[in-house]
Amino acid sequence: MPIRRLFAVAIVALAPFGAGAVTVSLDLGRSADLLQNLPVFEVTFNSGAPISFGGGLVTASAFATDGGRVVDTRLRVRTIDGVSINSGLRGQPSNQADFVDTTEFLRFDFARPATMVSVGFSAASNFNGNNTVGDRIVELFSPQGTLLSRVAQTGIGGVFNLGGGLPLDTMIGSLILRPNGDGFRVSSLGFTLQPEPVTAQPDPEPPVGPVPEVAPVPLPAAAPLLLAALAGLGLLSRRSRSRGGADPA
Repeated sequence: MPIRRLFAVAIVALAPFGAGAVTVSLDLGRSADLLQNLPVFEVTFNSGAPISFGGGLVTASAFATDGGRVVDTRLRVRTIDGVSINSGLRGQPSNQADFVDTTEFLRFDFARPATMVSVGFSAASNFNGNNTVGDRIVELFSPQGTLLSRVAQTGIGGVFNLGGGLPLDTMIGSLILRPNGDGFRVSSLGFTLQPEPVTAQPDPEPPVGPVPEVAPVPLPAAAPLLLAALAGLGLLSRRSRSRGGADPA
């Protein structure tokens, strides 16, 4: 059973893309949130619960079935080579490095809709005895959970784009990697997160309650004097007109 290994280099890389979108590259072996700040290079962490990566940008979970029976499944994160699964289906002890194989499934959920998703592999097996390693099925789902594409892949060299013939701007909410006769370990995940939706703020509501009364503006103290002067001028004007229109004696 040949096994091929590759080792990821980058840990976490973030770069702006478009208006508010962010391109992310995660080294899954060293970006698990529960493994941060550990001084040991090779650490193995087993978890039956989902594990978040990159500060919650993506969450990985594992499940397996065996003849319809639900199997105790644990995610395995090793800083040296990434994510795999241990379900005990091949009888491996808990301290032995495992692959995603047999009827085990590895799922990644994105914190926000993602585009341009790619994945890298650190190792793969050839359980089915053919001439290729890491045979697998890749399923992409929309943010609403609708299956968008299902494609078969093989090999572990380089980075594999998971578009499946979809347009580059197709929104992806999650992906599932399932074996297709072989096993594999996932070392890296790349994707472009779309910006968070902007929620319009409602207009402020008018105040509720009685409208306050406005007090009248008092006249200045000189106003009565001004009015009296104007009245006097009017009286003198009328008298002048009366005298000018009388007949001479």
